[in-house]
Amino acid sequence: MLGVGLQHRTMDDIAGELDVPTSQLLALFNKTMRRILAYLNGVLEKAVDVKLWSSNAKNGDTPITPLQQTLREELDEVAKVESVIIS
Repeated sequence: MLGVGLQHRTMDDIAGELDVPTSQLLALFNKTMRRILAYLNGVLEKAVDVKLWSSNAKNGDTPITPLQQTLREELDEVAKVESVIIS
């Protein structure tokens, strides 16, 4: 990565210096870039997660809180109320 990015060398130059085929060097470069991208995405997701779940509401933002009951429980409760009203 440093050879390509900072030294402005071609993959062929670096492959010749390291005595590996260019295709193998490109595969290793792609693998490294994918790992770096996955790590940076993880950092970003963690930062967003912390911001969303923080209990400190800033600038009028309301923090996300889990529901007290599940959707199934809420639907069952409404169904009981409706059945009493209909009866």
